[in-house]
Amino acid sequence: HCIPIDPKYLSFKTRQIGHPVRFVELAQEINNSMPHYVVSRITEIMNKNSKLMKSSKILLLGVAYKKDIGDTRESPALDIIEELLTKEVSVSFYDPFVDSLNVNGNNIKKEDEFNNLQNYDLILIHTPHTKFNNIEFDKIKTLIFDTTGSFNNFMGQRSGFDNTTGSANNFFGLYAGRFNITGQHSNFFGAYSGFNNTTGCYNNFFGLFSGCSNT
Repeated sequence: HCIPIDPKYLSFKTRQIGHPVRFVELAQEINNSMPHYVVSRITEIMNKNSKLMKSSKILLLGVAYKKDIGDTRESPALDIIEELLTKEVSVSFYDPFVDSLNVNGNNIKKEDEFNNLQNYDLILIHTPHTKFNNIEFDKIKTLIFDTTGSFNNFMGQRSGFDNTTGSANNFFGLYAGRFNITGQHSNFFGAYSGFNNTTGCYNNFFGLFSGCSNT
């Protein structure tokens, strides 16, 4: 099972036998904190560009748990949306694999096509579906925050965190993808565990315990 539930079970069982694995628990704590961190970065980017969070419009690009599937269970997008809603942000999503999305009783508007971007203050890239590879992000004028580190190749010499080249300065990455909330294209726990997972699991460290192969 390449899902976040397995590490919780592992932690529970090791505590039962009196040998808690603190590293697993620490990894889970970091995972759990990432949606809040993403929202704090969104706030920072909006402030930097003289945009207010309240009443702003944000589009999530991909809300599924991992790429090329329609399963939103355990998806960090749910927590991100929930916190954005508390800040009175108008949230929409575009995901070709997800037909509808409800977060705590709130039906989130779905964009049927990836257009009308001028209506949004910021685009948050959450799940790097393969279909998104054809999107020319460098031609989009709306602010873009890539939490996956998957599309930095569109930025040329961009590092993925902030732009110093004078072009495409609307594109922001999440520390060049090092802290990847979806676990798709970068070693989410690379800075903590040294593991590098290529299986598309939620993170790299948990693959070691969930039966996923790590390379």
